[in-house]
Amino acid sequence: MKVNGVTVHPRDPEARLLDYLRDDLGLTGAKEGCGMGECGSCTVLVDGVPVCSCLVLVEQTEDAEVTTVEGLTTTTAETDRTWPGEQPVNRLGDRPGEQPDDQPDDQPDDRPSERP
Repeated sequence: MKVNGVTVHPRDPEARLLDYLRDDLGLTGAKEGCGMGECGSCTVLVDGVPVCSCLVLVEQTEDAEVTTVEGLTTTTAETDRTWPGEQPVNRLGDRPGEQPDDQPDDQPDDRPSERP
């Protein structure tokens, strides 16, 4: 199996993939949440397909390429960009997850105020 592009040789093929990644490899990006595959906090990619690592045994990924959240990050110039859906916070007062105000700062805002 390969994990984040590195060939590994697990000692316990009957261990859960989640436990192997966290305990043996120190890759703690996948988290133990519900333990039933419902919450998604343990999601990793196995051959490019999202799976809940709490439900998969190491032996089931013997010839697979496993990618964890740690393997999704790079620092190469080629991938230094903003991904779709991400927008940098670039104005004072803007917060992540909020749509920026389309009104120029010198124009009045016609929307009702939240203040009484």
